[in-house]
Amino acid sequence: MNLVRSYEKRRLKFRSLLFDRENLSLTEARLAYLTQRNPALSLEADRLQEFAEFYGMSEEEAQNVQSIKDKDALENMFNAVETDSGLTQNYQDARILYTARLQLAYTRFPSALKLLRHLNSLYLPWQRKNIKVLDYGCGVGDYALAFATHNYPVTLCDIEGGNLDFARWRFEQRPYPFEVLSVTESNLYPNLGQHHVVLAGEVLEHVRAPLQVLKNIHQCLPKGGLLWYSGYPDHQREVGGDHLIEAAEQRMEAYGFVQSHFKPATTLQLPGALYKKR
Repeated sequence: MNLVRSYEKRRLKFRSLLFDRENLSLTEARLAYLTQRNPALSLEADRLQEFAEFYGMSEEEAQNVQSIKDKDALENMFNAVETDSGLTQNYQDARILYTARLQLAYTRFPSALKLLRHLNSLYLPWQRKNIKVLDYGCGVGDYALAFATHNYPVTLCDIEGGNLDFARWRFEQRPYPFEVLSVTESNLYPNLGQHHVVLAGEVLEHVRAPLQVLKNIHQCLPKGGLLWYSGYPDHQREVGGDHLIEAAEQRMEAYGFVQSHFKPATTLQLPGALYKKR
């Protein structure tokens, strides 16, 4: 048994080193392994293959998408956007650049693992199938996939015609159940249904009405339900590109709403901020 365990550790360490854009720990690499479509590949190769297949390009072409190494290629598309419909259109137009950056430049597994460990301490394995998790602004679905591997039912929410299409496709390649909530030009801030946990990683600073988003999230959670976000509105993000001036202007109001309607969910040091609905 010890030999098997030792082999597994060496194998995971080797796999983590293969993903040269992120130095994953053994436990992070294990979580990443569970999310892969093809576990026989390295994590980097698996993610590259998915991206290339979805967008109908060669893996060499996929590796050369400009936004992977140059975030400015993406941010320059968002200067001087003045309407919600214009912003939505820009996210749709930038979908290949966005998906490439989220899928191939980095992953969310380090922060996802820390959140999972905390939630797993709250819910026993047999309880998790009843704890609905909403990944709001899901991007390529890394957070949702991480939670799905631990038997949490997940819902993907993002802009239809943008990253959501790719995230949905990724889940369709895997055995995990999931639901989808679409953000569209005619329904920018949809009703979010009912969930027990909402994850909003790197998203609130990217919308023109973060206070409205927080109100919708508050409405979808029961008393004691959990909200996690990666930084904003507790911390200001630099304005520019897809970090919107409207979000910066609403930050204190959004922060005040969180403080009035939520309370800290734990004293543990976690990435971002985890709150519990009052």
